[in-house]
Amino acid sequence: MQGLLDLLRATPLDAEQSAHVAALGDAAAAMLRLVEDALTLARLEAGGEDAAEAAAVAPRALLEDAARTLAPLAAARGLTCDVEVADDAPATVVLPADRVRQVLLNLGGNAVKYTRRGGVRLRARGDGGDLALDVIDTGPGFTDAQRARLFRAWDRLDAADDASPVGGSGLGLVLAQALTARLGGRLEVASVHGQGSTFTLRLPAAPPAATLGG
Repeated sequence: MQGLLDLLRATPLDAEQSAHVAALGDAAAAMLRLVEDALTLARLEAGGEDAAEAAAVAPRALLEDAARTLAPLAAARGLTCDVEVADDAPATVVLPADRVRQVLLNLGGNAVKYTRRGGVRLRARGDGGDLALDVIDTGPGFTDAQRARLFRAWDRLDAADDASPVGGSGLGLVLAQALTARLGGRLEVASVHGQGSTFTLRLPAAPPAATLGG
């Protein structure tokens, strides 16, 4: 599908046709993400995800890498996307950066989708010698009843739940939780309904080797 869309983009199009092609491109990308997320989740649940190589990385580099992807999405919705590194954050940690980035993108992407005003902030801080990565938004937050549904596959909050009407499969947070468990970490949530939410990824500075392989 993407190949056909690329061919269409290379042809003369008026404004209306260009808008239709752009919408098709967004839909195709969403379908691809859905398939990739579903396959990754299935591999994780089966214990068969490929081994991930851990290496020393600075927390700021982790956050800025994720922000490069999230910032354009936030800007398109009139939102900010900021990075903050607290003074007590470790200088470096030994982690499989690609997996951590995937968790941050799932959490950050979810925050961008549900936030109407304000923005999203990615923050790194110390956690008793380990690392805490916060994804903080100024979105609608959620009630206790909604909180119970956050990590259910194929479920998502919608306009009927007082949240922004958004697309998506409902797999993003489930996948983030599964990846976090494989990293030997914890995923925590704090929220005030009507004010925003904070998802915190707590990670050991050097995870056990057993958490990195499949």
